[in-house]
Amino acid sequence: MFFRRWCLQNGLPSRSIASLLALAALLFVSGASAAGGLGAPPPPPPDAPGGFDVPSGFDALRKPPIPVSFLSHEAGWVQFQYPPSARDRVSLIVSQADDLRAELAEALAQSPLDGVEVRVARGPEEMSTLAPRSMPPPAAATGVGYVKLKLLILSLSGLSPSEPAELASAFRRELAKLALGEALSGRALPAFFIEGFALHFSREREWSREWQLYRSTIRQKRHAVSELDQALERGGADAALASAEAGDFVESLLKPERHAKFAATIERIRQGDEFESAVASGYGSPLPVLEREWRKAVSRRT
Repeated sequence: MFFRRWCLQNGLPSRSIASLLALAALLFVSGASAAGGLGAPPPPPPDAPGGFDVPSGFDALRKPPIPVSFLSHEAGWVQFQYPPSARDRVSLIVSQADDLRAELAEALAQSPLDGVEVRVARGPEEMSTLAPRSMPPPAAATGVGYVKLKLLILSLSGLSPSEPAELASAFRRELAKLALGEALSGRALPAFFIEGFALHFSREREWSREWQLYRSTIRQKRHAVSELDQALERGGADAALASAEAGDFVESLLKPERHAKFAATIERIRQGDEFESAVASGYGSPLPVLEREWRKAVSRRT
């Protein structure tokens, strides 16, 4: 109002006054936009990817729709979606679900999992149609999990349709990874630790792992814990031994009398501590000491 009165007193025409006011408003909005006020870009969508789920590109993780032919089973905290032909095999993992959920909650000292969805595919190809488009399952995988979505996708068969997959083991393995990821709130962990945790709860290849450890002890060909991640990346026989070692080492950290120490370690990592520092604080011993104790136990067994 003061600016308009001043213009009229100095003989400026009304059209000029209107133009000046419009220009002033435009400059104000532009300045506010540059400062992050009016006109600032909107915040990222709430389902933007992060944590353990890192899709290619910038697409957010989204669940595709379920095929209309699929059946559904609600089990309180978890929902199963599967083709009718899988009813009997799915009933087996349904019967194990509650016990596994309780085991994971006790080991991690966390609230039990809730709001989980399990999708069962006929084979690896169908897994891709049930997974987020921006982050398809790895080739040849028979199970994959998406922590942000609380979603597990399992396959009834391996690469060959005539080769049935271990559905129960895959379910236990991927649910363990999901629980660990939730407990860590997306904090990073060494790959061997995640592998070992998942193997412990999946109960996969227990006799094979013992045989791998026996042979490595006899041949004195072993990996240090600090070398396990690299060995897993190399693949082949080296990775098979590293997987067995990771499973056995993490199992030694997860003995029932050590559950509180394990949970304390996970909590410290979630709060931002580095892995080795968190292990030393949680167990009261540095990682090399825990590794030596584990090696002695393996030697006694073999």
